[in-house]
Amino acid sequence: MAKGTREVIQVIKEKVDPQLTDLIQRVMLYHPDQRYTPFQALMHPYFDELRDQRKYEELRRQIAVPELFNFTEEECTYEEYQALMPGWCSKK
Repeated sequence: MAKGTREVIQVIKEKVDPQLTDLIQRVMLYHPDQRYTPFQALMHPYFDELRDQRKYEELRRQIAVPELFNFTEEECTYEEYQALMPGWCSKK
């Protein structure tokens, strides 16, 4: 396979969310310079639902959801934190 190309091998036969498939493909790339970093993965649209305040509060009423967006300075830079943190969450 040439550098920069992605070969997709379908392993899961059930219908899967296309965004989840995209995220997995980007996280599992062999070449580190092409592979998603952990924060790139967290910013993927697959996780947009967690950044939606209405959906987040609805989910919290259904199940015990751990506190999100409480990263330490060792876990991410200030810029990464600002990019990841939804506006409604920073107002807590």
